[in-house]
Amino acid sequence: MKGLLLDKNYPLKQSKEGDESRTIAHTVTLTTLTQLDSNQDEQRSNNGKYNQRKG
Repeated sequence: MKGLLLDKNYPLKQSKEGDESRTIAHTVTLTTLTQLDSNQDEQRSNNGKYNQRKG
C-alpha cells in the first residue's frame, strides 16, 4: 500500500475511478479489513469459551 501511495508514475492520490492503482488499493484494503475482522471474531469466540469454562 505504501508503494501505491508513493509511486511517482501512478500516484494513488491522483488516480481516478477505474485506474489500476486504485483497484489494487481497494482490493488490498478490503482484504486487510476482512482478515482483521476474522481475527477479531476468533478472539471473541476464544474469550467466550474461556469465560464459559471459568464460569
